Amino acid sequence: MRVLAACGMIAALLLMAACGEPEQLGERVELESDGWVIVGDLVEPESPEPVPAVLLLHMMPTDRTSYNKLAGFLAERNIASLRIDLRGHGESINQGEHTQEINAEAWRDILAAYNFLAERESIKPERIGILGASYSGEQAVIAAREGADVRAFVILSSGSFSENSIQFVANSSAHWQFIAAEDDGDVAALMRRAADGAPGLAAATIYPRGGHGTYLFSSDRELEKKIANWFLDHLAN
Repeated sequence: MRVLAACGMIAALLLMAACGEPEQLGERVELESDGWVIVGDLVEPESPEPVPAVLLLHMMPTDRTSYNKLAGFLAERNIASLRIDLRGHGESINQGEHTQEINAEAWRDILAAYNFLAERESIKPERIGILGASYSGEQAVIAAREGADVRAFVILSSGSFSENSIQFVANSSAHWQFIAAEDDGDVAALMRRAADGAPGLAAATIYPRGGHGTYLFSSDRELEKKIANWFLDHLAN
């Protein structure tokens, strides 16, 4: 994996978003992945020692801006983050827009981003987490099966979560938090089943309503902070 470009750090700028929550900007990075230019925003809190990090992965209709606030909440807890536009989304469109076939290869972007974080001196490589939403939850686990040694996963509403991934959860030593809503078809039942396979390491939080993936952030205004606190518990401690 090769870093194509990294703009100068916007030194931990905190802006006020329309709803009054902090929006963390960070450093723009571009990664090469299988011919795609993957654009992301890296936020690293000032620290004399290496820090944990979380890779933030959007769902299909959205892009990396879904996690602007969450990146700020993680930084407040001394956790770095990298939010990326997966191939065919946002600014990562040098080879076209996303299709089902393109989306199925997004795990390659995730693995490239994981390697980028793991190779940085400012990051603790043994304390990297991933948040995946909808299709990127399944793609995150494929990346882990392909070599990303991830310590903690948050999976939001991954309706495409496969039997192979459920088996991976059951056999892994990582920590898992599955989140979904009952009004999102069969997704809640699938997330429960994935969590049930790893008692003690996995748990499911199921809302009665709230929709799909990162749309849950609108129904529970505290969810992003809860996720940041969960990563703090499982990466920093």
